[in-house]
Amino acid sequence: AFANMRTAIEAAGAAIDDVTKITWYVVGYRPEWLPELAAARTEVLGGHTPASTLVGVSALAQSHFLVEVEAVAVIN
Repeated sequence: AFANMRTAIEAAGAAIDDVTKITWYVVGYRPEWLPELAAARTEVLGGHTPASTLVGVSALAQSHFLVEVEAVAVIN
């Protein structure tokens, strides 16, 4: 999901450092998953740390979706 976010951000002419806020939705979230989820986030964002909210949900738009990432980027 984070790799797809990077692709969308770059396609819009922005860069990861332009991301100011991320909301991620995780199906069936459990706190013990946080280290693995955070590692996936760090793999794409590196040291960039925009405001971030993680929301556990029971389902997403399609049953095979497990994680959805919404990002806001600001470019000049």
